[in-house]
Amino acid sequence: MRLALKLLLFAPLALLVVGVNYAVDPGNAFGSEQRERRLATRLLAGRDVPASFALDELRLQRDLAEGRREAPEILVLGSSRAMMVGSAAFPGRAVVNASVSSASLEDAIALFELYDEHGLRPRTLLLGIDPWALNGSTRNPSSSLDPELQAGLRRLGRAAPAAYGALPALGGGRLARWLRLLSPSYFQASLAVWLRGGRPEREDPAREPAPARGAAEDPAVLHPDGSRTWAPRLDDTPVEAARAYAATQGASGLSFLKIPPDPDRVALLGAFVDHVGTLGVRVVIWLAPYHPAAYANLVAGHRAAAVMEGERAVRALAQPRHLVVLGSYDPAASGAREEDIADHHHLRWRQGNALIARLWVAAGL
Repeated sequence: MRLALKLLLFAPLALLVVGVNYAVDPGNAFGSEQRERRLATRLLAGRDVPASFALDELRLQRDLAEGRREAPEILVLGSSRAMMVGSAAFPGRAVVNASVSSASLEDAIALFELYDEHGLRPRTLLLGIDPWALNGSTRNPSSSLDPELQAGLRRLGRAAPAAYGALPALGGGRLARWLRLLSPSYFQASLAVWLRGGRPEREDPAREPAPARGAAEDPAVLHPDGSRTWAPRLDDTPVEAARAYAATQGASGLSFLKIPPDPDRVALLGAFVDHVGTLGVRVVIWLAPYHPAAYANLVAGHRAAAVMEGERAVRALAQPRHLVVLGSYDPAASGAREEDIADHHHLRWRQGNALIARLWVAAGL
């Protein structure tokens, strides 16, 4: 009886989580798959497409991979911090950027497996590694590539995919989709969107996408190579505003940057790059810089264990494998200027591609 009463006390909270996740649905988990399919069709036809993040990014990557006919020379995988990298950084080379927001090691493994299974194995993998990838504190909320994740982990000798990442492996399909209603991490994403302006507008699959209204919903522009030009509110942020915001974020001590690397996840990264190397694919690791103001505050306040120890772990892993590491979380070591970065950790599109191009040439690649 007491247990039943306790469960009843939690019922309103559970209903709130379910209601907000379904109503806001920032990853389009419960909407029509036509949104991602329509975007993929237009991108594959060589068109730029405006799109917000109110979509299932891994589902979109699945649709894009299914429609591509030629393997890229360079495949870019990473989080939103790597999304601006595209053909502009590599003139004359075939580039595909398949990065997704909040990407974890699991997302990189699943996406590489997706491209490999479709006969799209690249010559070079440019792999963006963020501090949270080594501590398992966040992951893209989609489970659309769960079969690819499980297959990729099996290739790495990891038989228990549920042990990795913020989200458990749910077997894919409808079950994984509806279990997301109860997901605390999806609830956090839903709340973030809700607080920024409410539920993303549901699109009619038969209608041309219109730019979203309101500064909080300005869409990015997706390019056929998979890269993104940030919305004007980000790419055109004045330097002074970017500095103030970055300093605030650095001073607040972003929680996922306080957690040091997990040795098992560092080993998982090592197993992944070793596997990719055995396939004849060159791996280049990319460490995107933080804004100088954010970096200075994080370091001064001893709130950057994931950043400082994470970079050391990546370099220690790369050295005996003779892997090239481009950039650094430290903007000064990366050669990134304050005006190159739009907020606390996103490079502007033009400046970011120029930085990658310089680092690429300097590394003799």
